[in-house]
Amino acid sequence: MSRRFAVLKHFLIDSRRLLVEAQAAFAAIAPTGAPTYDEVLRLYRPVHSLKGMSSMVEDGRPLARAFHALEDGLPPLLPTARNEEAGRDWRPLVERTFAWGETYLALLEKKLDLWAKLGADENENRGLLVHLGSDLGGHHLWIPITWIVGLWGRDDFANDPTAQGYDQVGIRESATDGIGIEIHAQTFVLWVAQVGSVCTRLDAVQAGQAMTFKDWIATRGTQAA
Repeated sequence: MSRRFAVLKHFLIDSRRLLVEAQAAFAAIAPTGAPTYDEVLRLYRPVHSLKGMSSMVEDGRPLARAFHALEDGLPPLLPTARNEEAGRDWRPLVERTFAWGETYLALLEKKLDLWAKLGADENENRGLLVHLGSDLGGHHLWIPITWIVGLWGRDDFANDPTAQGYDQVGIRESATDGIGIEIHAQTFVLWVAQVGSVCTRLDAVQAGQAMTFKDWIATRGTQAA
């Protein structure tokens, strides 16, 4: 199993476990009245663990920021500070963060499933060979599987909130598929005329298709879709 695939897979397993533990601790707190020290501690522990674990995984950093803010918003453990903050409504923050965490983990699970279908669980060096079409010079590009974050049809992209903020490359109207790509915190959707084979970079080079998306984007820049 490839390293990035294994890291994401185990991160999702552990994150789900901690989120369920935190949700159970929150549900056990009486809806009225101030929570006890033990109740806050049972909620604090999985939230703190989830925040720390997420900060060590590239895909988990947005989750780490959200749960860091949640941790700061929980009722204090020290009795004196708890008295000072009595009456503060902290529950909506917990509910919003848990809901957002569920949504974010679901997106990562879709990403992991896509990687598995493309073979990243077996070989991280595999990638997708795509054809841009004659309108962009007829290039064939090789994209590492672990750069791919999603796939879209032309009509689906505009209505998908997860695609907001992507730089679009190519011409949507003349494409058959859109491939979401993330490189060093930059996100693109590449509109392609054809999605070809899954192969290693060496296979692509030997077939005469050595250019990668990263090489191509450096020479062409982004184009309005």
